[in-house]
Amino acid sequence: MVKHQVFNTGSLTLDTKKEQLFVSVTPDYQKGPGIQRDGITPPRMQDPHAVTDIMYNRLRRNAVPGLDSTTNAYEQRAGTWTLYHHLKEFCDQRGQDWLIIGAQGCGDLTMNPWHLAYLGPNYYIKSLQNQLCGMFLPGGYQEPINQRIYRCLVKWCDDMATHLGHRYEFLDLRFIMAGGANIINIDDPQVARAYNRYLAGLEGYDANLQNIAPFLEFALGGKTIIQQGNVVPLFTAIDRFQDVRHIFCLPGKIPCAGNFMKQAIDKIYLGEYQLYGELNARRAALNGPIIVETQLISPGGFLEINLADPAVANQLTKNNFRRVGVSPRRAGEYFPYPGGDTVEIYFPKNIYPFGILGMSGQRIICFASSGLGARIGNTLEGITLIMSDGFGAEEAMVLDEGYDVFQMINPMEDDHAFTYTNEELLDRVLAFTHDQMLLDTAESVKYPVNGPALGGDMRQWPLNRDLLDQVENDYGTRAAGLDYTDIFPVRLSRSQIRSILIVAVPKNPQ
Repeated sequence: MVKHQVFNTGSLTLDTKKEQLFVSVTPDYQKGPGIQRDGITPPRMQDPHAVTDIMYNRLRRNAVPGLDSTTNAYEQRAGTWTLYHHLKEFCDQRGQDWLIIGAQGCGDLTMNPWHLAYLGPNYYIKSLQNQLCGMFLPGGYQEPINQRIYRCLVKWCDDMATHLGHRYEFLDLRFIMAGGANIINIDDPQVARAYNRYLAGLEGYDANLQNIAPFLEFALGGKTIIQQGNVVPLFTAIDRFQDVRHIFCLPGKIPCAGNFMKQAIDKIYLGEYQLYGELNARRAALNGPIIVETQLISPGGFLEINLADPAVANQLTKNNFRRVGVSPRRAGEYFPYPGGDTVEIYFPKNIYPFGILGMSGQRIICFASSGLGARIGNTLEGITLIMSDGFGAEEAMVLDEGYDVFQMINPMEDDHAFTYTNEELLDRVLAFTHDQMLLDTAESVKYPVNGPALGGDMRQWPLNRDLLDQVENDYGTRAAGLDYTDIFPVRLSRSQIRSILIVAVPKNPQ
């Protein structure tokens, strides 16, 4: 049977003298919850219904007791804004002065390590002003900001932008949370001294703290792939990818027997546990085969893969891996060692959807590449090459991967005028959101974890009920039947997404 699979890319290049970039984060989710991984069990997350701050701020209710961490992607997104809500809030707050001309995913923010954003004192959602967004929920993974330097896209406030002669740039930043305040320092002493001269003339600057936070509209950090005109070597860039399956094509659903963290395990991704936990193995796998143990011993767990089991061999074949009689020389080959305790395997690079933000001079480049994992799309190396050689980017970082990758545009007419007003564009986004919500609702009940305890499908869950009822009601009065195919170079594959980037142009430029 012929299968039709579509692979799309989209690019949006901003002239920062005319167009501006905005970050939109779902309120109440600025600290997480984030994805938790261990290399064995599926990626999981604390159910938002179990987070006191989210439940009380949204519903004035206590957290729901007894909920498990969830591996269901729809349960993980409960209460998260839809694309419609992100753009509607921007239109409500800034739409009088700004015309939306594009949007792109920023889905890893608050969900994955190395991703964070500071939203400054003039951020358009008041509840998020002066907030540092990342993985900071108590009880889960804590982003170790005191141990890291973050390469960030900085958007300066008006006064500083006037002083500098530009609004955007990439800087190495250190973040400190002290007594409820956020202190942001430029890491390079030479750069910090130069900027100190500019900042010293601005009201509210403390030369001793050298805190630039009050003068930022935002600072946004992700996984760096190009820095100061140089491509970051892949063996360094991959350090920041917690999900190694986004880099390597690992054979999935490999039969095994045993338990891990008190869970019975019968299928794994072969090699994920080693690559997740051993940085040297990850780096070695970039350029050749590595030796993977078939008996995985961990605190409180033991797993075994029986290489003599025909089901294991069959599943490796289904994953396009070929058994050879010597050490593998090509990606996709494996060689079981005598005795069955180890297997030497050469992992191909994986194909995956990626969303990238880069900069060349004072042009900002938004690039999105869709695809299907391990089947059609781009590798991390390919995306980096497109940004460096295709767009001439001097800086670039990955902001999302997988189903959160998308790009939306306001199409241009022949006379270079944008096709839609904010209201017309929002109605088309609403039509898309409604259609995608129906698809997601059907999928949300297939592999439930907490869904039945919360009331059934995703539209019945407490954190989703009002949010998705608004989509249904607004759709019926404004957007029923509208076509939206022309606004999505890369279509979003979920109705709900934690964070996005919005591109807008002044309606009345001075």
